[in-house]
Amino acid sequence: MTPGATKQLFIHCGLHKTGTSYLQHVLAVNRDKLARIGVIYPHLADLGFNLRFSDHNHLVSQLMATAGEAAVIRQLLAPIDHIMSLAGVSKVILSAEEFGHLLLRDDLRQPLLAALAGYDLRLVFYLRRQDALKESVFAEVVKGLYYGPIATENHYQYDLLARFTPLLEDLGRDALILRPYNRSLWPQQSIIQDFQHSLCLPLDLVLRAPKKALNVSLPRPLTYLLSRSRTVDQKTRLKHFHRLHQQLFDDPHQCLMPPPARATFQDGFAASNAAFASAVGIDDIAQFLGLDAILEPDWQPLPQPFHAFADRWLD
Repeated sequence: MTPGATKQLFIHCGLHKTGTSYLQHVLAVNRDKLARIGVIYPHLADLGFNLRFSDHNHLVSQLMATAGEAAVIRQLLAPIDHIMSLAGVSKVILSAEEFGHLLLRDDLRQPLLAALAGYDLRLVFYLRRQDALKESVFAEVVKGLYYGPIATENHYQYDLLARFTPLLEDLGRDALILRPYNRSLWPQQSIIQDFQHSLCLPLDLVLRAPKKALNVSLPRPLTYLLSRSRTVDQKTRLKHFHRLHQQLFDDPHQCLMPPPARATFQDGFAASNAAFASAVGIDDIAQFLGLDAILEPDWQPLPQPFHAFADRWLD
């Protein structure tokens, strides 16, 4: 690619379930305000796709379909060259949580990074404690084809050391912006302000926030019932029934795993979390990930009627 001189390319890579959809909406609704200070958050149309979404996941899906062919990757990324060449542009921001999946694959990561080698590239990640992330990922995958308990779910790379070691080897520490998905560590407890600070955007820049929460996780009872549903038809009917009778699914808790199971799962990452923190320069990984707080200290099991319903009608 054409060298980007002092212009910076930020790729916001998630991780999944760390407020990514929220930040994408913030970037999209403030696109004109950002452009006035030389910061471009491209429309998908600017990247060659006739689609209207607030994220760039479609670009990632096209990159993942290239099988790592360098020429095709360069062609898909060519519109970024054009945007970077425009007068007054200082930063370009892409945001797609699916970059988190793409970057795990050597056959795609290396040609992608080679194509972006001419830019001052920064990869932005928000990191979340593994037990909470697993609960949220599970609530997503059961919406689709996954059938089974949370204990056997293996759709995600939860090990931070394994996830980031290839990026550290390929890019170095300075190319990674690693932020906590931990409200207590954000300026004014605001992820928008934290994101602005991380991208070195002006501190006096006021970005409009969404009026409502986005991509909210399903209630625990519905997540459980979907996990017990073998067919797409069953899942579709359950989701439709929930939309009509949401009050029947009210539950003050979010976690399906009981505290001992969550503790065992989280403790399994203690050594790799410590090694990861040392590699990237995080002084206190427990504070960074919020491991000093207890998830749902008043946790209670899912009410028995939901188990009985699943036993009778689903499995």
